[in-house]
Amino acid sequence: MQQLYLIGKGIAHSVSPVMYNTLYEKLGLDWHYDLANLATESEARNLLAQDFWLSLNATTPYKPLALEAATIKAASVRLSGGANMLFRKDDAILALNTDGLGCIRYIQREGYSFDGARVVVCGTGPTSLAILAA
Repeated sequence: MQQLYLIGKGIAHSVSPVMYNTLYEKLGLDWHYDLANLATESEARNLLAQDFWLSLNATTPYKPLALEAATIKAASVRLSGGANMLFRKDDAILALNTDGLGCIRYIQREGYSFDGARVVVCGTGPTSLAILAA
């Protein structure tokens, strides 16, 4: 069985495991998604260094650590300073940051346009930087 995780701090409330495991079962994938609710940076570094996981989603405050763990980094990751998605391909760990594009697409689906707009993004972390880059 392939292991996938959401790593973060204070994430016990997340419904991601239920959502993803239901999807994986329906697709016939032998995958299991779980929470890695990690209290310290040391715990996060330890999990990132392990090789038993197929993919990780990273949230606050471990996106910069996920970036450090990657061997191949998408432009979105380099621009934002953090990765919210890692996955293994052969001997490589690929990093993406989907926060920015996800935010922009959501706002557009809600009927808003950025044409000629002035936008303010509050924050200084990887999520806000990813939104600015997008």
